[in-house]
Amino acid sequence: QASGGQPITEIEPWTPLNSITWLHVMSLGLNGNFFYELVRWEALQNNSPEELAAIAPGYDYETMPLIMEPGWQPQPAPITRYNVDALAKIPGLKNIAQLGQLGLGSNNWVISGALTESGKPLLANDPHISIQMPSVWYENGLHCVKVTDACPYDVSGYSFASTPFVVLGHNQTIGWGATNVGTDVQDLYVLEINPDNPLQYRYEGEWVDMDVITETITSWDSDPQEIEIQMTHFGPVVNDLFGVKQPMALRWGAADGNHTFEAIVMTNRASNWDEFQAAMARFDSPAQNFVYADIDGNIGYIMTGLVPKRAAGQDGTVPVDGTTSAFEWQGYVDPMQNPRLFNPAANYIVTANNAVLAPDDFPYLITRDWEYGYRAARIEELLQSYEKHSPETFAAIQFDNYSWAASLLVPAAAEMDFGDERLNAAADWLAEWDFQADADSPQAALFNVFWREFALVALDELPDYEQSFTTFQLSRLLADSTHPLWHNASLNTSDPVAITGQALENALEFMEDNYGADRAAWRWGDVHQARFLAAPLGQLPSGLDPQLDALLPLLFTFFNRETGVSGGAAIINATSWIIDADSFDVSSLPSMRMILDFSDFENSRFIHTTGQSGDPRSPHYDDFIDLWASGQYLPHDYTPETVEAHTAVLWTLQP
Repeated sequence: QASGGQPITEIEPWTPLNSITWLHVMSLGLNGNFFYELVRWEALQNNSPEELAAIAPGYDYETMPLIMEPGWQPQPAPITRYNVDALAKIPGLKNIAQLGQLGLGSNNWVISGALTESGKPLLANDPHISIQMPSVWYENGLHCVKVTDACPYDVSGYSFASTPFVVLGHNQTIGWGATNVGTDVQDLYVLEINPDNPLQYRYEGEWVDMDVITETITSWDSDPQEIEIQMTHFGPVVNDLFGVKQPMALRWGAADGNHTFEAIVMTNRASNWDEFQAAMARFDSPAQNFVYADIDGNIGYIMTGLVPKRAAGQDGTVPVDGTTSAFEWQGYVDPMQNPRLFNPAANYIVTANNAVLAPDDFPYLITRDWEYGYRAARIEELLQSYEKHSPETFAAIQFDNYSWAASLLVPAAAEMDFGDERLNAAADWLAEWDFQADADSPQAALFNVFWREFALVALDELPDYEQSFTTFQLSRLLADSTHPLWHNASLNTSDPVAITGQALENALEFMEDNYGADRAAWRWGDVHQARFLAAPLGQLPSGLDPQLDALLPLLFTFFNRETGVSGGAAIINATSWIIDADSFDVSSLPSMRMILDFSDFENSRFIHTTGQSGDPRSPHYDDFIDLWASGQYLPHDYTPETVEAHTAVLWTLQP
């Protein structure tokens, strides 16, 4: 309420329409290809496609893992495949580092009984989502009192607050987990507007009227606003949203309808691979990599989601001409033709937002914008390092903090002579480290600051870094001392040693100024904080009301929580931070960790980030935080007997 005692706004009842709307919001957040098209389009105004490819390379399909080819052999770093020797310093590529990926990712993997102590499959999943309070997930079960054909549900796992049934989990016979694909289901069409009528656009030689939709947006902290949506047959005109003068319309697959809720219900009911495939064929958006296992010992993988059939020559990477039908989509791929695996010879399947397959191995474009594969590579390496697996080995893999960036940059820095005893000693000290970004590691603290400073100094013309992209760039720089990115304008140097030394000097100054001169006392967890800010009261801005401003410190203390954490970006324990931000605070994280044991579902492991309650007065508001942050789990109660034995409070909800 405002200081006058009147409600700021009334809360409307939640309806099924709100659940569907929220699903579209999630789909939009996990399908950001239109943004990459815009970035490329702007870059190509001043640079050639060859220059763009050299500075913003795509996924290295030859050296990094592919989901459809399990059994990848770990390599120390991707090799350089680009001829950059002749390139001068390339200007005008602002924001090009954002071509790395969508930023939010996930891990999942599944192994057959051939690789487990029990002889039955194991499945792991940890979706990476923006840090939130309360948790985005709710651990939930849906059990018919008597399981029959009419009431077939005996399912347990995780649900979103707005989503019916169980989104990720298992039932009596099968289990499943998901990661984001990032399928390119968005295209921008460049429009020609009638100079005599701004609500008409040229299409096939004629001026076509736009449909104009007026909507009122109600905000809790401002007056209602009317917005005008200009609709073409492609979709809405969106250039104003991005400050681009050239009118463009957005074509988005999710706008064609979505059967994902139906798919979730079908999955909850499925009892075998064939029924699971039928369910996944209805999972339209957002596209997901689903891994599967069942109690009979089978494992599988399906890439779900709509895949547009684009016109010949259209690869979805840049905006196309909207005055012609030449670039119209030709429908969608039959979802039963989407990539899938069933009981592969490797006896395991890994997905971590890396490439599903090489472009030549599928007749339609999935996307060009993959995560660069470092998490997937590490998972495959660890899966191959154990003779037999158990839930305990899976837990160790989920909480692995190995930094690929450190494994590349630290040895390279240790071989450099900076001409400065202090810098040489710091590089040697880092080289003693095992590259695990543990919360209590002093080297991890210095390295991550060093890594940020290196990106800012070496890649000074590429702001808004995405870290798997930046790690890939690092591998190419270290392989080629003449690479054009070895340049810093303010230092006026292209010397790798000078650039690396400056970054290390900046990092030492930061740590000493903020955490003292005793480097043995440094801790990565002191620098790398997970701040759980409750929505909305823990995030209120100042200036709304004088009385409210005075209460903000109390509100923040009451609603918000924070803790130091291990991990980082492009690490399996993906407590990501933004490399060019002012702090190392967590931006996205493993929002839950799930390990399913198909020899005994009650031997499974579950945890999510904050707690089962959204009420800060409850002991269950934050009782998961320390367990989650330290890589621990809670047991999974599934059968009626164990659920009843561990029940503390019973709620009966009646219509």
